[in-house]
Amino acid sequence: MARTLVILNAQAGTILDLGADKVRADVDAALTLPDNEVEVLVREGPEMVEAIRSAPAQGYDRVIVGAGDGTVSTAVAVLAGSDIALGILPLGTMNMLAYDIGLPRDLPGALAALRDAVPMRIDVATVNGRAFHGVSGIGFFSQMALAREAYRQTHGRIVGWFLALGRALMRSGRVRLDIEVDGRRV
Repeated sequence: MARTLVILNAQAGTILDLGADKVRADVDAALTLPDNEVEVLVREGPEMVEAIRSAPAQGYDRVIVGAGDGTVSTAVAVLAGSDIALGILPLGTMNMLAYDIGLPRDLPGALAALRDAVPMRIDVATVNGRAFHGVSGIGFFSQMALAREAYRQTHGRIVGWFLALGRALMRSGRVRLDIEVDGRRV
């Protein structure tokens, strides 16, 4: 029997909008099958990261993170190169990797896609030893995420996102990069 761990970020936008109990119930209903044991955790911050890091030692075949891009990046870094399949339940604001690989934007559609998914490989790169997928913001996205959390409380999710984008753009400076591919500077 396959074992799946689903880790939901308690602070993800969709969970804040719909409520953790509703999302947990939807996940249980969609993913619990006769040949698949599912455990669903709702965590935030360091507890969520620890749940991702401890999953390989607990014998899970699949880990699904219900979160945004930051949590997905952590899961990619932890699980890259392992035999554990990573699933993404796009519950954050942007969900770049989830959309890049074609996951539906709505919760029922994304759950159905995960239930019927066939694992595929994705490219993972590193910057200064830190794994990333899709795009590396070199600090930009962290600045934006911090500002977004502050603005979300006072301006709502969408307006807060645009205000955070503006703030991060204003604070970002020029960056000089040395890029090395296969041991050769390009």
